[in-house]
Order: sequence, then C-alpha cells, then structure tokens
Amino acid sequence: MTFRKCKYAIRTSNGLQWRDGYTFEACFSTGLIHEMAVYKEKARDALHKDNWIVGDIDTGLAVCDGRTRKDAVRKFQDVYCSKLERMVYDNNSIGGMNIYEKMCADFAEMLEAAKEN
Repeated sequence: MTFRKCKYAIRTSNGLQWRDGYTFEACFSTGLIHEMAVYKEKARDALHKDNWIVGDIDTGLAVCDGRTRKDAVRKFQDVYCSKLERMVYDNNSIGGMNIYEKMCADFAEMLEAAKEN
C-alpha cells in the first residue's frame, strides 16, 4: 500500500477543518479504486492518547480510527471498506441521488463556499 502526503478537509460540527495526513487507495469488490485519507489526531490531554483517523475524502467524514496508522487502515479494510462500498452503490435515492452522492454534493458545496470566503 502506498501512502502520499496530503492536506485535506474534514467535516466537523463547526464546519470545515484542514488536516495534514496521507491518502491511500481502497479497492472495492467491483475493482473501483476509492481514495481515502488518514491523519493523526493529537490527544486532547494527558489522559488520552494520539489516535489515527481514516476518513473519506469525498464526504469529509471520519470512517474509523486506530492506535497506529497501520491499525486504522487495517480496520478500515477489514470492516468498513465493504460498508462504504454498499453506501456508494446503494440504489435508494433522494431526489435522484443516493445518500452517499448527496453527502458528496453537500461536502463539495461546503468546500466551494469556503473558497469564496
């Protein structure tokens, strides 16, 4: 697996925030390559430990976490990749888009609005 350094946006309750992290490619069962990212979340205080967060670049949402980058990515591949794939290919639609497509469109609007400010 290849990791590439990147800076990417995530969604938070306060809007967008930018993170320095790494991208990697996830492969769905259909052969589709889906780009994901992982970044290190620093501990809030001495009682907590640093954590690695795997996120979906297209929606800005966190998917899973792990104690190390390797653990977080392995957890994503073993458990969450197939769940994400089902969301991407879901046939249920809202206004012509499935839920995943709607989340991607909403995030793209957030990014565009941030560029304008």
